[in-house]
Amino acid sequence: MNEYDKLISELKKRSDDLCDNLQKDIKRNDHYINVIHETPNILADLDNQFKQKTRLDDLDISILFVATALQVIRQFYFTSPMKRMPDSEAADSIKGHHNGHSDRHHALYNPTLEQIKNNPVPFDLNYKADGKLKGGGKLGHRAKTLGHDPLLGLIIGTANIATSTVTLNDMSSYHVKTGITKSDVEIDSFYRKASTARVLSETANKMKDVRGDGIKKVCWSMYYEIKHLQSDLQTKNSLPIPIISAFNPQLASSLAQNGLDMFNVVKYGRYVASAETAMLINQFVAIFHGLFFNGSSDMEYQLYATKTKRIINYSNIIASMTNLVKVFITRDISQLDIGGIAVCVFEVMKNKEYIRKVKNEFVFGQYKDIFLDENREYIIEK
Repeated sequence: MNEYDKLISELKKRSDDLCDNLQKDIKRNDHYINVIHETPNILADLDNQFKQKTRLDDLDISILFVATALQVIRQFYFTSPMKRMPDSEAADSIKGHHNGHSDRHHALYNPTLEQIKNNPVPFDLNYKADGKLKGGGKLGHRAKTLGHDPLLGLIIGTANIATSTVTLNDMSSYHVKTGITKSDVEIDSFYRKASTARVLSETANKMKDVRGDGIKKVCWSMYYEIKHLQSDLQTKNSLPIPIISAFNPQLASSLAQNGLDMFNVVKYGRYVASAETAMLINQFVAIFHGLFFNGSSDMEYQLYATKTKRIINYSNIIASMTNLVKVFITRDISQLDIGGIAVCVFEVMKNKEYIRKVKNEFVFGQYKDIFLDENREYIIEK
């Protein structure tokens, strides 16, 4: 082949390549033009696909019902009405709480099981106190007797009941026996000095007596200690803040005078507990719903997680709306689930941002792939 023929062949090859490239460019440009022209329809179709892929199915709705039920049960527990009441009314409201009648005749440090069950708690006394209970301020004897401390009372109060003694905030203890007033009423009375160390050691020894009545005495004593704290909690003067009265009963009483007593701690602490429980339920629902995921890609997981977020949102919103309706009907603002509503608002805002992010990634990610793939023909279902 001479030089002329080689030149012609090379020119023909280049011409063919140029035509091929030109055709590809024309096809690519046509693809870009078509995609741009159909962009509104494509985005609308992708948006509809996202809704279909994240729509709740029968399983999701079943989990939604369970999640909502758990939130409503939580509300019922944490928003039950709390109100202060007279001492006698508060005592009557607690099952297992004894009246003030005393029949306490026993060996020192060792009352019988029946005496523990049938007598009032020994640290609820004031007869023949001879000034031992002075300085309790508004809280009275509750600031001076450690059996009324919401925390220390679980140990010392239980030991007092198990040994028929009373322990004061200065850690001094006294035996308690039945005393007869001038009106011939039998009530608990200070009897004689007791050893605080022995009060605790005798209680510990009873706990070792697993075959006899010893362990039963301690268990019943703790039961009545808890019941008594429950009873006193909702009274007008309530109970002192834990620990403080052991060191400074005047301070504990002063705090109670200004509204900082156990009634208000429990009342407002329930808002925090309600919020924490609501979040715990949401986490449980997320974990449980996640067990049913059977996809493989990251996008499939994000779409499934979007359904999880919607279940949590809907359950929180339904529960909060139920609570608001209840408050409106009863006209009782104290039953407002402040903690749960706060969690609801937080979850909705947080999950809304997550859903928006996943939706944008799905819709615009798909659109980008369609735009850049010139060999892909996108068909919009009518």
